[in-house]
Amino acid sequence: MNRLYTIAICFCLITSVKAQKSDVLEQVAVHLNTDLLLAGETLQYATYCTSVATGMPSNLSSVAYVELIGADQKPVFQHKIGLDKGQGQGDFFISSLVPTGTYQLIAYTRWMRNFDTYTSTKISIINPFEAYEPPAVQASKAFKWYPEGGALVAGAENRLAYRVTDAWLGAKGRIVDEQGTTLATITFSENWGSVAVQVDKGAELQLIAERQDGSLSFHQLPAPEEGIGIQLKKIVAGYQFKIIGSSEELANLQVTDGQNTVLQQQVAVGNTYTLIKKGLKSGLYRATVTNAAGALLTYRVFGVDLEAKPVNLAPMEASVRDKVMFPLKVPEGSRLSVSVRKLDEHESPETMLDQVLFHRITNKQALGLSTKLGKEELDVRLLASQWKDVALTKQVDLLPETRGPLISGKLLDDQGNPLAQQSVTFSLVGKHYQLQAGHTNDKGQFTLQLDPTFEDQEAFVAAPFYAAPIEVKLDDPFLSEYPAFDYTPPVLDSATAARLATRSVHNQITNAYYEVWKDTVKQVTWQPQLADFDYFYMMDDYNRFKEMYEHFIEYIPVVAARKNENRSKIKVFLSHQLGADFPALLLLDGVPVTAKEILDFNPYKVESIGVINNRFFWGGLVADGVVAFHTFEGNLQGFEPGAHTGSFTYQGLEARKTYQFPDYDKEQAGRTPDYRQQLFWEPCITASKDQMVTFYTADVAGSYEVRVAGVAPDGTLIQMKGLLEVNQPLDQ
Repeated sequence: MNRLYTIAICFCLITSVKAQKSDVLEQVAVHLNTDLLLAGETLQYATYCTSVATGMPSNLSSVAYVELIGADQKPVFQHKIGLDKGQGQGDFFISSLVPTGTYQLIAYTRWMRNFDTYTSTKISIINPFEAYEPPAVQASKAFKWYPEGGALVAGAENRLAYRVTDAWLGAKGRIVDEQGTTLATITFSENWGSVAVQVDKGAELQLIAERQDGSLSFHQLPAPEEGIGIQLKKIVAGYQFKIIGSSEELANLQVTDGQNTVLQQQVAVGNTYTLIKKGLKSGLYRATVTNAAGALLTYRVFGVDLEAKPVNLAPMEASVRDKVMFPLKVPEGSRLSVSVRKLDEHESPETMLDQVLFHRITNKQALGLSTKLGKEELDVRLLASQWKDVALTKQVDLLPETRGPLISGKLLDDQGNPLAQQSVTFSLVGKHYQLQAGHTNDKGQFTLQLDPTFEDQEAFVAAPFYAAPIEVKLDDPFLSEYPAFDYTPPVLDSATAARLATRSVHNQITNAYYEVWKDTVKQVTWQPQLADFDYFYMMDDYNRFKEMYEHFIEYIPVVAARKNENRSKIKVFLSHQLGADFPALLLLDGVPVTAKEILDFNPYKVESIGVINNRFFWGGLVADGVVAFHTFEGNLQGFEPGAHTGSFTYQGLEARKTYQFPDYDKEQAGRTPDYRQQLFWEPCITASKDQMVTFYTADVAGSYEVRVAGVAPDGTLIQMKGLLEVNQPLDQ
């Protein structure tokens, strides 16, 4: 029955994916409490897994994976996050062992790995307990050029985006050809801008830049190429695309949001084509031009209604150790997280909206993409963006973790050959152990569905009915390789260093009183998997014997046990006679064992024996009865599983916490110093009709930022922010 149920679930999943091809992609956004941390502080985050198509919580995944990666390409931490309607939570204490540097936080699901998609955001960590060495200044090009469409096209007017370093702000420039003819003039008043230039075939272009002191500098521009380019122009009705170049062949224009095509038609050089804006949803789009063979010729990324529209909360004011309350006017049922943290000019965590909008842009951090930018500047930077395609393949390697964590791997024999069509079990030992079972395929591969567990435990993978030694190779649930992120180290000036030193002292005082406001872990009730035994024996209720097999002879007649030097055997007498014979499943604290192993085990360590005397179906495993032995300690009590078993430490989901903060209505007389940077953090809120946020300020006056993020029931992203001014009483 259990196996039939599993097959039915898989069939329904496959059918659902085929029937809803437009809703098979999901994305993970992360709400951070900060993007600048000191050693001694805690990174706190909330995760939101949503459908790319609808924005609503994804039903595909119940587990998210979050990693913090350093410049050495090694993870500082790797977390598994349980998702409840797409929402999860986690945290990580930054110890003094974490060096100063720039890190990348990446988040994804098992399903997203099939399409090589993830969310990334930059985090800076400062370790005040180590000597700070200013990073070596990397020489960067004074001017960088980004032709629209990816290349300068000969024989047409081209638009180029440029990026200039701060040292050249205020300078003026002329773009000239090899004859010295001025083609365009520029005043570099901002770091980013664009210019239109007529490019002739074979032209050699350069920039003559003149600083305010009159000094000149010469800079080569990209060489023009033969081919096709694309130009974008925004009009009242929408967007116009002009195809430039010298080719006489017809090409194909396609505009897509990465999942749905909104325009597709044949195009020719010199013509203009219009995309009507009406009906387009807000987001990023890419226009591509391909030849008849499907090869990419040019492309342009642009945005539709990307302006950030955060809801500004009403300004708030309070005294130190004062109670603060404010309402959250959001649709009922919205999933939210709330952060209240001391304002710092160097802290600006990437918003969830920016993470979702720009997740396809591989160079988003280098370009500084943000919806906070003005329309024109954002479009200039998008002109320089690199778009990553997501291929929807007909076959995937990794199933989604829809009903809980999955574990996968391969079984090999002692010669390294795959063990095909073998029963395989996964066991977590303990009083309330977990046992999962399945079958390997023709390549020896297996995937098992697990029940969520919120701690790291010793685990065993076994081939219970295979007598010879085996080798177990488990698949790593985390990424094995990481993208080439930007790890440019943070630069601190003297004023920032002094401010962070004071903050570090406050952290040390706060951590000294950690036990006073210690966070609590939410308890999870555990339902025993094998509790409905046909026969159950508490061993202390009966006479004990020196040998295990004697107990079956004396008072467990439903099981026959035989022990001798040549062969040991345990057989369960089934309540109904069936056709084919299968061996009985023998378990010690949830771990499959052989008859010889359990009959040699010390019976005085066994607390109870449970028996099922019916044919037993569990995943892909079939057994004629079960005999389950439980030790007093529930941890095998010194038993070493045989060669048919592999052991490892299984990483559970991150524990769900209730974060504790002072309540000065109850602690008015308390003398505990309160120097918290983080006044409030609640990662998982399901909004009620009249949702309120309540917390207390600390002993530190100053400006605090309130940030609310989440997802409304209709899939709309929620962004709210506000300021809280905390004042010191005049008599202090």
